[in-house]
Amino acid sequence: PLEQWTQLEPDFPHIDWVGDQLAQQSPPTERMGTFAYTVISYVFHRPLAIQRAGVTTLRGLNWLEGGLAFYQADANLHRVGVLLHEIGNAYLNMGKVDEALTHFQQALPIEREVHDRQGEGATLSNIGSVYSQTGKVDEALTHFQQALPILREVHDRSGEAVTCYNIGMVYEKLGDLDRAVEYVEQATKVIPTHDPNLTTFRRTLKQLQARRVRKLSKDKKRHKR
Repeated sequence: PLEQWTQLEPDFPHIDWVGDQLAQQSPPTERMGTFAYTVISYVFHRPLAIQRAGVTTLRGLNWLEGGLAFYQADANLHRVGVLLHEIGNAYLNMGKVDEALTHFQQALPIEREVHDRQGEGATLSNIGSVYSQTGKVDEALTHFQQALPILREVHDRSGEAVTCYNIGMVYEKLGDLDRAVEYVEQATKVIPTHDPNLTTFRRTLKQLQARRVRKLSKDKKRHKR
């Protein structure tokens, strides 16, 4: 839980040291795999940018990659799928959309093979986000629409809400304010009340509704002429 992270702060330097030491071992060990799988939320809770070999990267990305290498060698498909997905998330957070898409596309068939419906839905939604960011709105919409029923099936309310919101944003780009309002409104209804995205979703909904009212008003004036 997020409220417990403050209690762990004294241990952060030790966690970082252990991760870096394990990542230097070749080939990756089972301990590296277990460590990487355990600290996924830690890596994303502390999105620290660091320099490695002159390249800006995410603190802990090499841990996840080390864990992935171990589980690939160990043929643990479930954990391979999870780590591919999370490495894709890391690249997406860094704005490296090509690398993100590559990892998501590798994760998807594995998640389907091991029947990880939660992972499949999240990965489809993330692929949609990549396509949306790169202006490929048709591909984005296709993947969001594939993700939505899966996220509903597994009762992932936060994932469902984010996907609805992103569908709304695609329709906004396409100029369809009615559909944009419809989906963003759905997002505000299903998102858990403690989710930090709730404020943004509500603000966006009000903005879209106001734009739609102005558009309708302009359309009426145009027809009267």
